[in-house]
Amino acid sequence: MTDHQSKHVFISYVRENQDQVDRLCQDLESQGVNIWLDRHSIKPGARWKDAIREAIRHGDFFIACFSDEYTSKTKSYMNEELTLATEELRQYASDREWFIPVLLSECGVPARSIGAGETLLDINWVPLYENWDAGIQKILSVIKPIPPEIQNLMTALRAKDPNVRSNAIGALGRVGNPLVVPILIDILRNKDDKTDFRLSAAAALRKIGSEENTIVPALVEALKDKDEKVRRTAAYALMKIGPKAKGAIPALVEALKDKDEKTHHIATEALANIGLEAVPALIETLKDKDQNVRALAGRALDKTGQEAVPALINALKGDKSVRDWALAILENIKTSEAQQALENYRKKSK
Repeated sequence: MTDHQSKHVFISYVRENQDQVDRLCQDLESQGVNIWLDRHSIKPGARWKDAIREAIRHGDFFIACFSDEYTSKTKSYMNEELTLATEELRQYASDREWFIPVLLSECGVPARSIGAGETLLDINWVPLYENWDAGIQKILSVIKPIPPEIQNLMTALRAKDPNVRSNAIGALGRVGNPLVVPILIDILRNKDDKTDFRLSAAAALRKIGSEENTIVPALVEALKDKDEKVRRTAAYALMKIGPKAKGAIPALVEALKDKDEKTHHIATEALANIGLEAVPALIETLKDKDQNVRALAGRALDKTGQEAVPALINALKGDKSVRDWALAILENIKTSEAQQALENYRKKSK
């Protein structure tokens, strides 16, 4: 299983501000932020300059702590860190927050060039000295750390006890936080993991259906799984997601041919729940060589109801096999539009 622990936040400072920086670290770590601090994070025996360079390059964020103590220095290793950080900053898109200037006292920010005619002065800074708590919240609004509750559950996912792991997966679904989606997707896609864990992951993803852009592709992939239980659960999750699962239409139509009866019946319900977006694909499926597949498509169209009527009326102009299905479905849709279409068709057919 991939380690989804959040990447670190690098903090650059001068030694004279150690007490304030320790307070900053404590406040951020209490909210689930993984801090990289030179005096704590460099391993014994490591080349410290290389360690700092790599930590800046691979950090999710860089916090620069400016202060009177910093500005009064003519020489400081913090300047070297700032040089590395500004080089890294130039590689990010202008709308990606990465470099966070923090003022520990009423001081200026150095006008270091960051490319494109801009300097560090063009980046909005956080004046911690004015209102510490408000400043911390501003920093957190950018970093968006993984909450401690989720981090604890992530730790439980690595437990040897299968019951602990299973309970953790279920709890991640109940948390409902979009941050857990990549974790659950990773479990679902891990074909070396126990089927029960993957089933729990699919069920948990169903509860976080608001993240359909990332969830649906993973469930589509699971529809092709060798384990029929996984395929069923994926189809059921897509059924519950409903209209937002429209990206799964081709895979669900293909699932109508699944050898597992429960899977293809659940796929039918999922297509019906998607509604109008699924209608064209279902009408095309009415031409399938397999009578059972045609029946499942017809059933889904029948359940779609009024939304399918315009497309069904248009299908009356198609080949006989599709016309017959369209007529039968329109018969079951007891709306004036459907009944009028049937009457018009019968008049033309006389």
